Amino acid sequence: MVVYEKEQKQETASPPTTLPFAPENIPRKLTERPQWVAWKWKRSGGGWTKIPVSPGAEQPADITDPETWKTFEAALTCYARMPGAAGVGYVFSSEDPYVGIDLDDCREPATEKIEDWAARIVREIDSYAELSPSGTGVKIFARGEVPGKRRRKGKVEMYDHSRFFTTTGRRLEGTPKTITDGQEAMKKLYRDTFGPLVPSGVITTVGHDWQGTVMTDQELLERAKSAGNGEKFGRLWTGDANGYASDSEADLALCSLLAFWVGPDVERLDRLFRQSGLCREKWLWRADYRERTIKEALKRGEFQRGGKTYARRRKAVSLDC
Repeated sequence: MVVYEKEQKQETASPPTTLPFAPENIPRKLTERPQWVAWKWKRSGGGWTKIPVSPGAEQPADITDPETWKTFEAALTCYARMPGAAGVGYVFSSEDPYVGIDLDDCREPATEKIEDWAARIVREIDSYAELSPSGTGVKIFARGEVPGKRRRKGKVEMYDHSRFFTTTGRRLEGTPKTITDGQEAMKKLYRDTFGPLVPSGVITTVGHDWQGTVMTDQELLERAKSAGNGEKFGRLWTGDANGYASDSEADLALCSLLAFWVGPDVERLDRLFRQSGLCREKWLWRADYRERTIKEALKRGEFQRGGKTYARRRKAVSLDC
């Protein structure tokens, strides 16, 4: 499946001009991965669209098919030799730990002024950022994953797979030269852009909606360890999966215990689990596994609130996380 980058609005006979390419500035962590394509402009309606090109074949690349992606060096060679090539691009995949954040139409090339809303996001993510080919936008590369299912709203887009970003190497002054961990900042950006990371009202307590707890994380953990099943919780919290048929069963057991105290606060449950001894690569980088485990945990048992225990209604759980 070929996926194009968004169309340019200019109704011009010639392709838009692009910034000079600076390959030496692209972070090494990206150039080491064989997830590169060349790209060129294609006329689409009254505007222009960026399309990925498979290096060597010089045919449209399929951003869901790794066979059509090549090394950074191969993409550079294609860019240098193929008539009409405008640059190179990186394909985000579920196999890599990176997210691309596109801030559209936020920079005035003549003054180099970046709008305040975009400058704030750049500061908060604090990872490698570069100018878009037109010079009117900013693209940020960070380590992590998109916290929820939504990808675009207004001038903000976030992708971690099935998308390619054109690159320029024109690093935004003041940003890191390398890709850094931006997960917590991306959670905030996601909440600010798309809304809270919570189940959409399908988990409730008997008689009223769940209102959460005012306990700090440390207080919550202390109470969980001193509860009747505190010994079991403590073992799981430290990473002891003895007695469970698989690591996945142990993960579910700990999530279910945490859910008793946290309720259907998906973001907090995820945050707490990441602090436990059971947290491993599968939890960090497999969103499908994490969502499935949390979903199952929220179906089970009871919620605690204000010193009282409430049974959970047996409803399907819809997670936007």
